[in-house]
Amino acid sequence: MLLNNKYDVVARHHLVYNVGNVERFKLFAVLSVEKSRTGRTGIDMEFAMRFDQSRFEVEGRIVTEQLVDERVYTE
Repeated sequence: MLLNNKYDVVARHHLVYNVGNVERFKLFAVLSVEKSRTGRTGIDMEFAMRFDQSRFEVEGRIVTEQLVDERVYTE
C-alpha cells in the first residue's frame, strides 16, 4: 500500500490545463493498493485530508484522474 498527496502523484496535464486543480488536489491523499494476495490489484482511491482535525475522511472514492506512470520520484 502506498499513501501519497494527490498533488504529487497526479499526471501533470491535470494541473497545467486546469490551474484550479492545484489547490483542490492538495486537499486529498491517494491510497494505492499495488498487490493483493486475495483481491484486486492496482486500485487507487482518494481520501480528503482533514488534518486540522488530525484525520482523513472515512469515505473515499476511486481516483478518476490519470496518475503518473509507474514510478513516483521524491527528492
